[in-house]
Amino acid sequence: MTRTRRLAVGLGALLLTGGLTAVPPGSAVPAPEVSRETVVATSLAKGPRPAVAYLEGRSLHLPSGAVQTLPFPASHARELSLLGPSPRGWVVVDTTGLTAKLFRVRGGTATKFWSVGDHSAYSWRLGVNGRRVIQLYVDRSAISYAVVFDLDGRNKKSMRFNGYGSVLAFTGDRAVVSANKTWDWVVGSPKSAISPDASPAADIRKNILFVPATGDGYGPTTLGLPDAAEWSADFLPRQVSTAGSYVVGYSFDGKRIQVRDMVNGVLVRSIRTQHPYGAPLFWESDAKLMFVVATSRGRAVVRCGVSGPCKRATPWVPRGRRITVSFSQEYFGA
Repeated sequence: MTRTRRLAVGLGALLLTGGLTAVPPGSAVPAPEVSRETVVATSLAKGPRPAVAYLEGRSLHLPSGAVQTLPFPASHARELSLLGPSPRGWVVVDTTGLTAKLFRVRGGTATKFWSVGDHSAYSWRLGVNGRRVIQLYVDRSAISYAVVFDLDGRNKKSMRFNGYGSVLAFTGDRAVVSANKTWDWVVGSPKSAISPDASPAADIRKNILFVPATGDGYGPTTLGLPDAAEWSADFLPRQVSTAGSYVVGYSFDGKRIQVRDMVNGVLVRSIRTQHPYGAPLFWESDAKLMFVVATSRGRAVVRCGVSGPCKRATPWVPRGRRITVSFSQEYFGA
């Protein structure tokens, strides 16, 4: 039985019985040797290029190895971020100056479809379907406002959330937002609270929500009908791997990247490296993790499997220039 299947069976049994399954709850204990791993990014050998698109400056690097120069002024290179692909071209954010502008880029033409001022309080995420963007604005009174719009900047739908919000997942038609509570919002319908607490991570397509457990840890439950976490561990989860076998997150102090087994929460890999907390951290495949590092040599994307040596996947990018990745957890701060 695969890891994904075992998790699905466990969560299904939890829903049917109201209790926990064969995997006993509680904090997973790492193997002692796992927690001591340090990866020095500047010493890594060069490996294969990423299997995902990434943007550095105006240069869009495609999985094929092709590089496209996006049609923006060179002076804007440090302020460009990639949200991802759409049926109408690549969606890019330009935060040059006092106004943030969203563009569709195709065939050497950038078409602006949205803009806002004072962009320091805004964030954006492209839906997995590539057809809508969600914008989240957080004001100083701890109120968050979400707006969903299409790639013409039209068909707007809005929702308000109490608390400092963050978008955990967005398909284009449905969003999971963590604020004073965790909310499930089918765009165009009222929002519904699915957890009385803020949550650190969710995956709509895999029907997974991470919730606080007894004590300080977090663990997974079903997004559709949340219950107690199936297991708990002392970490901050961020993203489930592509087939659902693993979850990546951070140690509570933010100094280590942790990979845990989704079946039981056991620590599989713990890496201390030059990865800034909140910089792009994502799964290239079900067993290959990628993350941005910032060093004296510049920035780069590093690939680590759930075991084995890590390698640098991109050339070094000058310091001060962002590397952003399609569908990454965070688009800014790197």
